[in-house]
Amino acid sequence: EYLMEREIKRSLNIGQDQIEDILDIKYGDGRIKPLFCEMLHRSSSTSDQVDHIWPKATLMSKKALRKAFPTATDMDIAMFQSRCNGLANLQLLDQVLNQGKSDTEFSIWLNAFFIDPEEKQNYIQTHFIPQNISYNFSNFIQFFDERYKLLSEQIKNAFPSDFNTIVARYSLQNKI
Repeated sequence: EYLMEREIKRSLNIGQDQIEDILDIKYGDGRIKPLFCEMLHRSSSTSDQVDHIWPKATLMSKKALRKAFPTATDMDIAMFQSRCNGLANLQLLDQVLNQGKSDTEFSIWLNAFFIDPEEKQNYIQTHFIPQNISYNFSNFIQFFDERYKLLSEQIKNAFPSDFNTIVARYSLQNKI
């Protein structure tokens, strides 16, 4: 008997509490890759790497933060550092792309790597990057908060309560 023919007795819906628990996942957690793959509706690749959107080397160094954001207060620095390893500052990148990005400031990397506006827009949409905000260090907290909201919506979409939605997503009906 196939899974598709069985009656699902437990809801697949995840609530806001579970979504917030997922959003609290930090860098180094083994669930990050599968989570991003599910939100992107694609299989994981061995070349996938978890990358800090805003570089960890800068966010965790007071000296580097003061250089990137000269007017940062001690409170700003503490807020930046507390969010550095949060899910809203992480993305899944191919190993080659990630190594090319290295510790480059996000706005510089984004504009240097994505010269074609269509490719840049595709990256922004695919990686759930907030739009219509500045990507300067002074806006890191705003970026983080906006991306947190975007990821929350993507998690809801990735884990729908209707099992038929999941079946249709993966075209499982045609493979049985």
